[in-house]
Amino acid sequence: MAIPGNFKISESGGGNERAGFTRFHGKMVYRIPQSAVETYRNDFTPGLLTGGVTATASSVTASGVVTTYTAAFSNTHVGNPISLGAYGTYYISSYSSSIKVDTTFSTAGAALGTTAVSVNTQKLWPGRTDLLAPRLTEYNLEPQYPGVAGMSRVTMYYNTPSIHQLVTESTARAVLSIEPGGVEEKLERERVQGRSAASQGIITGVDYEISGDIPTHWEVTRGTNQAWRPGLTFLKLTTAARTFDVQTMLGLIGKVNQYPLPNFGNCGTGTVMFLYPKAGMQLPLSSYYMVEYYFAYDPGETDRKPWHCTTTPFIYGAMEVPIIDTAGVVQSGGDVARIPVRLSKDKFAKLPTSADRTLARGSADFRDLDARLTWLNGL
Repeated sequence: MAIPGNFKISESGGGNERAGFTRFHGKMVYRIPQSAVETYRNDFTPGLLTGGVTATASSVTASGVVTTYTAAFSNTHVGNPISLGAYGTYYISSYSSSIKVDTTFSTAGAALGTTAVSVNTQKLWPGRTDLLAPRLTEYNLEPQYPGVAGMSRVTMYYNTPSIHQLVTESTARAVLSIEPGGVEEKLERERVQGRSAASQGIITGVDYEISGDIPTHWEVTRGTNQAWRPGLTFLKLTTAARTFDVQTMLGLIGKVNQYPLPNFGNCGTGTVMFLYPKAGMQLPLSSYYMVEYYFAYDPGETDRKPWHCTTTPFIYGAMEVPIIDTAGVVQSGGDVARIPVRLSKDKFAKLPTSADRTLARGSADFRDLDARLTWLNGL
């Protein structure tokens, strides 16, 4: 039942309407007989309105696929609660055509057969049906309409929902935030574009490349050689979830993406590692968990794959050198000093070769989370 059109006094309160590219605020004023206020209370009270799509499905499969019904769904219904006859309220998880939708419904292998279907929708500003349509958010009920006996005044306020609000309502939506990071380091050579590593000037350290001369040792005597190298980029995905299994989440920590994640900023396979999740209850209306998934992105380097490092074996040996006294004279008697030295593969053939090491704890399929970001593409 809807409030009769002849009860409407003004739309947007006689011009009190504000709108922009991203936000809308408007109100409608109704003059309702005092005896009929309770009859229409559900229509001016914010919340879900049962309706939108009401039909009889000729089949609801055991996996929750509603098929062959007489009224059309649309992809704007994805994430909305759906009632399947007397079997309870579930949620539309996907939409593929005008005759098929997937829900969260499951009956342990038994299909429902013919049953009534209805979708609970928001109370929207007239003429708007899109996801960002202004919604009824509050009302003001005055028992006595000024100057009109036996009438009450109802003012209904509509506002554009926020992105956060839309995410909390559906497990099919998510938002992503990206925080680029870096690593502090002491540069030993200049980073000059167009010059090879060998020809770049040494900032600090020993230069062994000066032919026919004693090796030159460089030190920083003014300023600092502290620099910032691009490092891991941190990603946070926020979404709603019907359940949260701690053991499953712990099993994903340290794993990288098994497939590309285009909506994660176009991240390739194996570049995104799952760090940890954070979960908390949100909105008793839906009883969803609000979950934050934290990832780190490692693009790799020219000579290093993402989430890999190269290890090179070394052993320590000793080198004997003569002992020179303070006068610069070699001491007699043949005494020598043994100085520890580090030997690598090119100096000690018995050492194993360098190896590439994997830092990830395997891979996992994160495409479900990536798919939850596609809804933003249509806004």
